[in-house]
Amino acid sequence: MSAPSPIDALLKQVVSDADQKKALDIRVYKPKSTVITDFIVVMSVQNPIHAKSLLRELDRTVSDFLKETPSDDFYAHVKQSGTPESGWLILDANAIMVHIISEAIRAEYQLDSLFEKRAVIFHL
Repeated sequence: MSAPSPIDALLKQVVSDADQKKALDIRVYKPKSTVITDFIVVMSVQNPIHAKSLLRELDRTVSDFLKETPSDDFYAHVKQSGTPESGWLILDANAIMVHIISEAIRAEYQLDSLFEKRAVIFHL
């Protein structure tokens, strides 16, 4: 049995850490076209404080992983956009893109419907 790929290993770690930090409704999508990213992880948060805490934890997880497991599949440094107060944060490591989003904004933009049309739900 072969070791998991770096992408699979990081994906599992991100989902596990998000679950431990009480992220809600965590879903993993594998886009049918990998032009932008290989995997999209979407999770909801309860408030800006929860978003900030989750962002800090996942940034640390991804950054530590990238230091220990360099790979052409990932950027050298994780990229971030959004603010906790906006209700929508994105962590982009190239092969894996994480959306940390408030429940209200997730429902308003119907993000899951969009991804379900253009991706398959990925089960770890």
